[in-house]
Amino acid sequence: MGHRISARLSRAAVNADQSPPQSPSHPPPPLDEKPSSGNGRGDFNDEDFDAPRDGYPHSERDDVGREVAAYYYRNLKGALHLKVVKRVTRSGKKSFPQYHLENGQWVKGKQAGPALPYRLPELLAAPSNATVEICEGEKDADALAALGLISTTNPGGAGKWTPDLNKWLSGFARANIYEHNDEAGRKHVAKVASELCGVIPDIRVITFHELPERGDVSDWLQTGKTREELIARAEQAPKFFALGSVRAADEEIEDCDWVWPGRFALKKIGLITGLPDEGKGVLLSDIIARVTCGALWPCSEGAAPTGNVLLLTAEDDINDTVIPRLIAADADLKRVHIVKMMREAGKERMFSLVTDLPALRQKVVEIGDVKMIVIDPIAAYLGIGKVDSFRATDVRAMIGPLKEFAEELRLFILGVMHFNKKMDVTNLLLRVSDSLAYTAAARHVYGIVDDKDNNRKLFVKGKNNLAPREQKTLAFSFNTCEVGTDKRTVKPIFRPYIVWADEPVDITATEALQAVAGSKSPSAIDNAKHFLEALLSGDPVGSKDVHEAAKENGISKRTLDRAREALGAHVDIKKDGPPNEKNEITWRWHWMPKKED
Repeated sequence: MGHRISARLSRAAVNADQSPPQSPSHPPPPLDEKPSSGNGRGDFNDEDFDAPRDGYPHSERDDVGREVAAYYYRNLKGALHLKVVKRVTRSGKKSFPQYHLENGQWVKGKQAGPALPYRLPELLAAPSNATVEICEGEKDADALAALGLISTTNPGGAGKWTPDLNKWLSGFARANIYEHNDEAGRKHVAKVASELCGVIPDIRVITFHELPERGDVSDWLQTGKTREELIARAEQAPKFFALGSVRAADEEIEDCDWVWPGRFALKKIGLITGLPDEGKGVLLSDIIARVTCGALWPCSEGAAPTGNVLLLTAEDDINDTVIPRLIAADADLKRVHIVKMMREAGKERMFSLVTDLPALRQKVVEIGDVKMIVIDPIAAYLGIGKVDSFRATDVRAMIGPLKEFAEELRLFILGVMHFNKKMDVTNLLLRVSDSLAYTAAARHVYGIVDDKDNNRKLFVKGKNNLAPREQKTLAFSFNTCEVGTDKRTVKPIFRPYIVWADEPVDITATEALQAVAGSKSPSAIDNAKHFLEALLSGDPVGSKDVHEAAKENGISKRTLDRAREALGAHVDIKKDGPPNEKNEITWRWHWMPKKED
């Protein structure tokens, strides 16, 4: 037996004394407790239930019930570890309190440290590639052990399986998990089976739907079924696959919780993209500053929630660029945490979104109150050879866990990407470098487009699946301020910050990119709109006169038509003008103020 125990211990990666365990078939109770009768496991006969024990009459024990069974857990050495007592009140209510040893005495409460599975010595002694029977409760485990099967369960009953137990089952070729015929039982086996996927290659869930509510394998065996029939039933059970699902009726609905109302939401992934040197880094500093201070967003778009920000930055030096820009933006530096290198085995390497999310989660929990994680740029944190950023399947495999990460921790993840060189493409989503899977997975995508003629940048929407209303483009420019003094040179340090325009700009991302592609100012439509408003502010103007005046002001017919469309109901063209030389009624443009005007 000793070498088989050692083999099992090796598979469980446990470093401990590997002395042969005591046989658990009839566990000797501690000196302070001896079963008055029963089968040696601590099960009591019916007559014991009715007879008062320990000097307590029935009326004094009804609150906790009579002890009708006791089950003993042992550690890998075979020593007593935990006792689970089954108690039943006179009204039939059951309870299963746990006890642990202190100085040779059983004391109520769980044993400190990781949980151990029931009948652990038998698990350790099992041959390689054996089948383990996993039950919900010690009674069922003992019933299957009586049939000569290798069985176990977890302390605490349904829903109490913990990851600590998984390692003890490493090396088994198959697990049969027995379901109690109720909702709690179904959820329990799904949890256990999901936990053991990747630990045991073949997992089967054995159901007993023909039994009454709460029926279990022990009840099934008591109908006269045999070991052979149980094995046959297990063979017919389909292999378990861990495809997670939830029932819509069991989920609570909730509204979006916004970081930047209408633009960026908690639990989501957003992207900011643009060409190099268009101000993405300065814009990030502005966004970070508003979150760390709970400041107002531009153009009366609400306020940011105050919280901490975790920044992953690979392109800019934190001392001469990142932190000075944050100071210029009035960020609360105590709330900005900058991720540096991963440390492993005395060496440092770049953080990877593919392999290091557990470390990032630990850091988020350690910091607390993290509202946003900024990744600048995403491409720098994909790991060496881990992700082909041009392959949609690779990108989705990386983005999926990142999405779940944001949802679990209720924070917003803002990534930075670059435009590709396809200047003739005017769809912002198609301008993002690498795979389209990035923009498909992100809920919010915004771009920065240069407006040279007006000496400003445009913050345009490429995509926002959750926007409660149509969003207009925001415009911003830059200014500089002194942020401190260089201690080496004793010279002042100046850095840029964002200055937002007071009003949004009525232009789409496509129009802005079209203007850039044609070397025209994105403000052309704005100019055309102002032209029409001024021209039509008095009496109606003939269509021919409108087009001639537009041409004289450098406004093309296409731009004029787009301006008219943008003005919507403000401009109406009616066939009500004076007759022309052919005595035909001519068309006139009318300025139609809205009622609220």
